[in-house]
Amino acid sequence: MARRFSPSSSFRARWFPDIDPPAPEQPPVARASSASPTHSSPNPSPRELGPPGTEFVLPLLPLPPIRASDRPKKADQPWRSLPSLHPELIAEILSWLPVHSLIRFRCVSKSFRTLISSPVFVKAHLRNMKALSRTKPNNVQRLIINKCKRWPRNVEVHSCSLNSLHNYHQTESEIYLVRPLYVPVLASTNPVFVGCCDGIICALGDKPDSFVLWNPSTRACITLPKYGSEPSMRLGSLNGIGFGYDRQLDDYKAVVLFKPKGSDDGTTYQTVAQVCALKSKLWRRIEDFPNVLCGRLQGKFAAGCLHWDALDGNVDLNHIIVSLDLATETHKQVMLPDFGEAIISWTLEVLDDCVCIMSDSNDSIGASSTLWMMKEHGVRDSWTKLFRVLYNDMLPRAWTPAVYISNSDVALFRAQDGLLIYDIEHNTVRLLISDASFCYQTHVYLETLVSPRIEI
Repeated sequence: MARRFSPSSSFRARWFPDIDPPAPEQPPVARASSASPTHSSPNPSPRELGPPGTEFVLPLLPLPPIRASDRPKKADQPWRSLPSLHPELIAEILSWLPVHSLIRFRCVSKSFRTLISSPVFVKAHLRNMKALSRTKPNNVQRLIINKCKRWPRNVEVHSCSLNSLHNYHQTESEIYLVRPLYVPVLASTNPVFVGCCDGIICALGDKPDSFVLWNPSTRACITLPKYGSEPSMRLGSLNGIGFGYDRQLDDYKAVVLFKPKGSDDGTTYQTVAQVCALKSKLWRRIEDFPNVLCGRLQGKFAAGCLHWDALDGNVDLNHIIVSLDLATETHKQVMLPDFGEAIISWTLEVLDDCVCIMSDSNDSIGASSTLWMMKEHGVRDSWTKLFRVLYNDMLPRAWTPAVYISNSDVALFRAQDGLLIYDIEHNTVRLLISDASFCYQTHVYLETLVSPRIEI
């Protein structure tokens, strides 16, 4: 069997070096007829080959092996001449990348997987993501929405980027389809978001003692052991829960506050507090609270402390803010701002790692809500009024801030009818989600590699 082949000068010089190339001025020799017999000799002579460009029939010959001298040298390969990067420089570059990229890069090599999974790298990545959250929060933070249908009971957990909230042409369905989340341990329960810290979300299931720690960026989750009480005490109603970070011990802690049942003679106990550290996974009792919590169940974490709305215990039962320092495990009172007007109610929030209060009032101007922020934790004079919003036909009542994006002057609020976005600069409101048949829990979390599965 033969094939058609048009040899080039390089081919002739490599595979037939003993054949002198003919002069280029010679006219080409006509191609032999296809009916002519094939060459009988396995090695054709120079006259049979003809000048370059002449078509001829070449039998299939075994190709000689490639000699070592014919192989390309390392100097001829540009990728081999590039200088290698220092491992510390590679780690620094990777520590600024988003989580979804790092998860893919773990499959590059064993060294990359070891580096990205190391606690030192996780800390460096967390530090860099926090730095980016102060300058470009929309790029590294996401909004998680727990959408609970009132009847029949149905739970949907979704996540969207903060950048998508600024897209006025984006529909509600497009926002929800960004990233549906699934938590195996909470699939059959009605989760309540306790809090979020360094990308780890603490949730509470149907049972009051089923705490779950979950990182939605890496999908890692664990279940904390059930909390208990001393044998001499009878567990009463659960008054407060919280989740935060202990800077001194470099550990995450979950806190439960409950009021035990009174004795038969009518006496009551103070608020009992128990804490569980992630590294030890053991619940233990700490100093009791002298206050009665009266606000929402979830404590707000800011500046290393958990905060709840409480009563001071006096005859007048004044409302105060009680804080629990997770490092020292001691509590103290935080003074409220000087509202300067009669307020109807207020709710406690945390924005940008600062304690905030949303106060409702009704004066000569009309019903309004004011957002206050404590710039310096524990200093009453640092309370600052950020903005005031008047109620109108577009803006419903009973709203609380979910996240405040300071660098773009946009605030996201949670109302009875859904979620809405308020543009502070232009004083406009856009309804983001308008399904009133659902109740919403919202948290803003940072995309990190921090895992609740801490190796001790």
